[in-house]
Amino acid sequence: MKALKFRSNNNKCRLEWVDDNILVLWIGKKEFLFSIESIRSIFFSETFRDKAHSTDLNIIGSEKEILDVNISYSDATNIFDWLTSISPLNPLLGKKPNQPPTKEYSKLNKKIIIITIIAFLAITLVFAYIYFKQTNLQNSQSQTNQNTNSSDFQELFTKGIKLIKKNQLTDGINLLLQAKAINATPEIDSALNKAYFERGEYFFQNNDYEKAFNDFESMFTITPQAQIMINQMRINTSDCLPGVDVKKIQDLLNKSYFLTFSKPRKISSGNLVIDGIMSDDDTNSNLICKIYLKNPQEIYRVVFETDASSAIEKPEDYNFEKVSANFLGFAGTLFTHGSDPVKASEWIVKTVPKAKLSYVQFDNIFVSTCFRLSGEQYKRTLEIFPAS
Repeated sequence: MKALKFRSNNNKCRLEWVDDNILVLWIGKKEFLFSIESIRSIFFSETFRDKAHSTDLNIIGSEKEILDVNISYSDATNIFDWLTSISPLNPLLGKKPNQPPTKEYSKLNKKIIIITIIAFLAITLVFAYIYFKQTNLQNSQSQTNQNTNSSDFQELFTKGIKLIKKNQLTDGINLLLQAKAINATPEIDSALNKAYFERGEYFFQNNDYEKAFNDFESMFTITPQAQIMINQMRINTSDCLPGVDVKKIQDLLNKSYFLTFSKPRKISSGNLVIDGIMSDDDTNSNLICKIYLKNPQEIYRVVFETDASSAIEKPEDYNFEKVSANFLGFAGTLFTHGSDPVKASEWIVKTVPKAKLSYVQFDNIFVSTCFRLSGEQYKRTLEIFPAS
C-alpha cells in the first residue's frame, strides 16, 4: 500500500493505493473509494477564488461523478509526483499543475510604494539627526559630570582612609560608602572589608553580637578570623540541649558500644569537646561520638559517626548500613528531654540507607531538637543540636 498525506482547507487528507487497483481518498473522516475501472481521468485545474489563485484536484468517474478537492500548489505537485509513481494511473493522469501567477502591481500601486519608502527614509533621517544631537549633548554633560564626580570621589576616598587609620571607623566607613556610590573600585571594597572587620571585632569583644553580626555580614570576603568569631557568637547565642547529662551519655555508650572517652579539650572557639571512639572489627568501622560543651554542664551539640572510609578492607554496604543504623538509631534514644526518642530513632534507622551522598543531608526536628543526617558510601554522620 502506498499513501500520501496532504491538506484541503482545514481538513487532513490522505491518498492510498491498495490492492493494485483501488484509489482511496480520505477527507477528514470521510472515505472515497475509486477502482481503476471507475476512473476516467485525474487532472489539476486552477481557479480564482477570494481574489487569489488556487489549485483543485479533480477525479472524474466513469459514471460522470466528479470529486473536486481544493489544495495548495505545493501539495498539488506532491500529489502529481505520487500519482505518477503508480503506473496503472499514468494513462488517466493529466498534465502537471501550473504554478499560480505571481502578483503584479499596477502603476498606481508602484507609485504608492515608492512614495511610502521615500517618506519612511525621510522620517528615519529626521529621527537619526535628533538622536545623534541629543547623544552628543548627553556625552558632553556626562564628561562634565565625570570630571566633577572624579574630584568628589578622590576627596571622599582620601578622607575615609584617613579616618579609618585614626580608628574613627564609623565615619570612615560612611565616607567610603559615599565614594563607592560614585565609583565602585576594588580598592574601596578592600578598605571597607578591613574596616568592617575591625569594627565587628570591637563589637564582638564588647559582647555586642547584633552589631558584630551586621558588620561581618557586610564584609565582601569573610576572613577566617571573622568566621571564627561568627561561629562563636552563634554558639554563645544558641540554646543548649535540655536535660542532657554528659556522664550519662558516656556511661550508656560505654556500656552498650564500649566507647572510651578522652578528657575534655579546648577547641579554637574556646569551647570544650569530649571525644569517644570504638573500633568495630566485624565491619572495620570506627564508632565515634563528639560532645561539644559551652561549659562542663552545658552541651550545645553532639556528633555521632560511623566511619569505614579509611579501612583497607571495606565492609559490604549491607553490613555497614546495618551497624550505622544500629549505632545512630541508639544515639537518637539518648535525648529524652525536648525530643521524641522513639520517633527520632525510627527516622534515623529509616534514613541511614539514603544518606550516602556527600552533597545531600537530611534534617528533621522532634519537639525542639534537630537531627541532621549526612554521609558518604562508607561514612554516616548524625548531628544533634537545639532547633533554635
